[in-house]
Amino acid sequence: MEAPFTEGVSYLSRDEERTAISKAHERRDRPRETGEIDVKDTDTESLQFVKLVREGIEAWLALGETRASYLNIPPPSHLGAVIGSGGFPATLNRFQKRLVHQLIEAEYPKLRSIGKPTFVQIIPYDEARERDVANDRVRRTEERILKQTGARWIAEALAGGDLTRLDPGYFMGIMANSASVEGKHSLNEFAQRFKLRLLANRPVLVGHNLFTDVIYFCSCFFGSLPERVEDFQTLVHGLFPVLIDTKYMATHECGSINPASSLSEINDSLEDVKIPSIVVDPTHNKYDSQKLHHEAGYDSLLTAQVFIKLSSQLRNGGIPMDPRAKSFVPKRDVYAELSELSLDSSASCTSSTSGSSAMEMTAKISRKAKPSQKPVNWQQQEEVTRIRSAFAHRTKFDLLTDLAEETEDSPESEMPTSANPLAGPTEPHLLAFEDEEAIAQKVKDGELIPRFGAPFWKVYGNKLRVFGTEERVCILGKVKSQKS
Repeated sequence: MEAPFTEGVSYLSRDEERTAISKAHERRDRPRETGEIDVKDTDTESLQFVKLVREGIEAWLALGETRASYLNIPPPSHLGAVIGSGGFPATLNRFQKRLVHQLIEAEYPKLRSIGKPTFVQIIPYDEARERDVANDRVRRTEERILKQTGARWIAEALAGGDLTRLDPGYFMGIMANSASVEGKHSLNEFAQRFKLRLLANRPVLVGHNLFTDVIYFCSCFFGSLPERVEDFQTLVHGLFPVLIDTKYMATHECGSINPASSLSEINDSLEDVKIPSIVVDPTHNKYDSQKLHHEAGYDSLLTAQVFIKLSSQLRNGGIPMDPRAKSFVPKRDVYAELSELSLDSSASCTSSTSGSSAMEMTAKISRKAKPSQKPVNWQQQEEVTRIRSAFAHRTKFDLLTDLAEETEDSPESEMPTSANPLAGPTEPHLLAFEDEEAIAQKVKDGELIPRFGAPFWKVYGNKLRVFGTEERVCILGKVKSQKS
């Protein structure tokens, strides 16, 4: 039960760090206070103690240049004496120390009191020394803040935050296990290069039912959330340019029905999908023989599997989970078959076609269509384009890499459009391959997921499923119009 407190992971949010540093600077720059001695007239014992301290200070000051550089209260000569018999106590308690500090502040502006474990030391006030002591206190506070930043360094690395103050020692283990280093760089050089790579190559974050997770993540590690939903959408998109919610992918265009969309249910519905091939390192076989739902590692594995399989199935003309059948329904590539279909004027329809009519038309086209691997040239086949619009809510997935526009039913999210949206200026060709055509064919065949610069992710990327709300989806980025 006490493990979170005795063995927990420390972290400070950005807001907490700013607050701590601000308070440290405020204490340093605060003018010296002149307070009063907080003793009641009826507290004769405390009044007697203050009188003894005052007499000791006056006697020390009267010595002039011959006096020692400091005065201890109680003086060493009074060790063993007891209060009430005309002498100081052997040691001072917290209340007595406070009375000494208050006396110095109230009556002796040219002196300075320093608390010690069992006594108080009084020294002459030196402005330069006090300034150095205050700056040193701020420095120690900043060092403690860096140490307590803890797990937020991971969040900063994910969000492209400032890593300049991250201690190079954190990279020692990575450097020791890096076969590419070969003694070429010192630890500081290796850490600096690693930090630059982290900033240049922003990760793609994938999760299931991410909305509340993102809320808590941002609140814990970055600070208070904005009051407006639109500002939250912009904030999250700035932190995480590419964010994928597998729950949204599985329930895309599900209408007003809330389909079964738990992680385990979606994973079970995709159990028979064998391509792309997913292989887990044999040294990490814990989940080969047991299902440990809600354990972090197991849920992460399921989320990764669902993400890969859904990306492949939807890319090749699959349709999302059927709310009634509670299963994912793979569908053959209708648009590829349309490439050799001759359509007469009676087959045309508009984007206002009802869902039932669209399904009937899909079945009709499927009976007439001949299998083909040729890509559809939508710009030259206007009739096919109109049919595509009619079926956009069911089968628009397979040719999304060729489409620059989306239907009104599927608002676009702000996704990077480059081939490698996450690569910085230092590594612009991170995802470049020697055989681009072979890679593109593997993507088309469902062996690889679409690249994150493909228009496919304008439909599925940066959208979080939020059932129970009017919008039912949170689109990340700068939203032009949003209901309040």
